[in-house]
Amino acid sequence: MAMHRDVDRIRGTVKGQVPVATIRVGSDLGVMRHEMMATQQDLIMGELIALPILLVALLFVFHGVRAALLPLAGALVTTAGALLPLLAVSDAPDCAVDVLAIGAPG
Repeated sequence: MAMHRDVDRIRGTVKGQVPVATIRVGSDLGVMRHEMMATQQDLIMGELIALPILLVALLFVFHGVRAALLPLAGALVTTAGALLPLLAVSDAPDCAVDVLAIGAPG
């Protein structure tokens, strides 16, 4: 993540240095930063589309609001139950960056 902050810092530094020119920061870090931002935006858009469809489908399947929200509550509890201990353990010793990614669903 520090590398991505460096890319943002460099872009902020060189922006506007030459008034009539467009300055772009490239390299592998620039490409990785762009890919990460595009992936995050796509993920958010997909979730915003899928969640209302899921809620409507659950309402049709379970024929009630409380029954439809029960699978979502179960998913939130199990995800929190898996990730919170990993978060607590990852702060104690030096761990790899991917510790939380190992326990994340999907």
